[in-house]
Amino acid sequence: MSLGAHTLGKLRSKPEFEHVSSGGRRYHSTHIGLITLANNIGASRVGFTIPRHTVKLAVRRNRLKRVLREHIGEMLAPEVGGYDIVLRLLKDPGPGEYKQLGTELQHLLEKSGLMNRRDI
Repeated sequence: MSLGAHTLGKLRSKPEFEHVSSGGRRYHSTHIGLITLANNIGASRVGFTIPRHTVKLAVRRNRLKRVLREHIGEMLAPEVGGYDIVLRLLKDPGPGEYKQLGTELQHLLEKSGLMNRRDI
């Protein structure tokens, strides 16, 4: 999957998500929870979780996943490989606040050490 300047794989199965959630390092902001865990694959993989109770409409959940996917593809440092990343939306940002999601994601990636330093 090509995401902006970075190619990432996808976390697909429930056991993959559970493995990252149980052993990963957690970072939180107002709207986003980020969990990172080093893997033995050598390539980074990303999974998105947006619960129905957080965002009711499937159309909005899918739109938010696309927005987050675009942001993380541009921000994730290409030299950082071998991480599984789970992004969980904790709170609905509202339709006009997609830019705020990008800012929060940037802050979380900086805290985790996975940020592309050239974009700062």
